Amino acid sequence: MAVKKKTSIPVMFRKWRDGDIIAILPTLTGTSSPYTCMMYEHVGQHGSGEPQGVIGKTKKATPKEYTPLLRELRRIGYRGLVVYDRYQSSWLNTRRKELAKMRR
Repeated sequence: MAVKKKTSIPVMFRKWRDGDIIAILPTLTGTSSPYTCMMYEHVGQHGSGEPQGVIGKTKKATPKEYTPLLRELRRIGYRGLVVYDRYQSSWLNTRRKELAKMRR
C-alpha cells in the first residue's frame, strides 16, 4: 500500500491479551467517521478501528515486542513513523481535517 508522503506518521504499538501486536496509526483515517483510524497487524493487516477502544483493551507493547511489526510497516511503504506511548487528543482533529479534504 502506498502511503501519502508526510514528514512524520505517529504510530502506537499495543499488545492484545493473546500476545499479538497491533499498530495504531492515529492520524490516518480509517472510515468516513473521524472516530476511527487506520490500524495494522501481522495477521489481517490493514483495518480500521476506534483507537480509544483498542487502547482500553490492550497494553503498551515493548520495543522488543513491536520491532518486527515496525519493520513490516516500513517494508510495505510507511516512512517517517514516530512511535508514541500515549494517545494525543489532537489526532482526532487531524482525522477530521483529512476527512473534510476528502469530501471536497
